Amino acid sequence: MKQQGIDYRKTDNAFTYISDFSKAQELSDDIKVEDIHSAFDIFTSRYCPLPADWDLRFNYTIGQVEYSTDIVFTNSEALKPIYDNIYSLSETFAND
Repeated sequence: MKQQGIDYRKTDNAFTYISDFSKAQELSDDIKVEDIHSAFDIFTSRYCPLPADWDLRFNYTIGQVEYSTDIVFTNSEALKPIYDNIYSLSETFAND
């Protein structure tokens, strides 16, 4: 976003301000899984090389993803009731 001139503020891993949501969404929409795989392929070939004659590739898995649907909170206290409910629900499933 910085390269595209979109001002933003982050707290931890959350965006608390984005000057142009539409343009930021366009950038997000342009992300292609194939490009991410290519970047990972470059990284793994450099730091975890496999013998070429094995003809193997790494398989990448995302262990955690966070989504938002056009919600921006400037105060973390506003999320506390939601997180408390999500945490309680996750504990219920974890104990089954």
